[in-house]
Amino acid sequence: NVTKETGGACDEGCHVPRDIRIRNLNRNKWIVKWDRVDDARSYIVEVGYEGLPNSFSEVPIRRNRITLTGPSDRVIVLRVKAICGFGEESSYTELISLVNTDGARSSNSIGRSLDIQHGTVLPSGIIISEQAVAFPNPAHDLITVWYDGQEVEGRLSIFDQTGRKVINKTISGSQEFHNISVGGLSEGIYFIMIESEGEILMQDKLVKVND
Repeated sequence: NVTKETGGACDEGCHVPRDIRIRNLNRNKWIVKWDRVDDARSYIVEVGYEGLPNSFSEVPIRRNRITLTGPSDRVIVLRVKAICGFGEESSYTELISLVNTDGARSSNSIGRSLDIQHGTVLPSGIIISEQAVAFPNPAHDLITVWYDGQEVEGRLSIFDQTGRKVINKTISGSQEFHNISVGGLSEGIYFIMIESEGEILMQDKLVKVND
């Protein structure tokens, strides 16, 4: 793990994300996470290749944690900003380069599957994803959870509108896809949360509908 001190808290307004933490999962796959900004509703990640300014894209992100996968012959660089209420946003952090600690460039070894169902393929070829996704939503009898846990167990919880936990499942980090039955739930709005190692990876509304 590499920690970069970047950004910081402002005296007022929307704070710049800080304390970027980078974990190299393999030669071309990275987990990037940063300290949560208290007032942030979402974040924007700008990502592209070192030395290629036309390769950059801005991607909206709900939580303060992403996975990035890139090709073998490029160094990925990124920066992050927070989006707060009433159209307010922070400045970007400094540019951060994702390179292996031994100085070597990435090798061509993606390993686990990544596709458009749970990640966004940018025009540059970089794949950016949040680490847990549940679909479809609205749901009938079944939801599929994609969890990129890298061998670490996660916890899926579904709550009704009173805050009562109606589903509580352990999800294995050694498999990517998990089918969860929601057929026994009444029609309505629920809240789904996926967490791992004390961090919330996903938190969203789930709409249950009948046929």
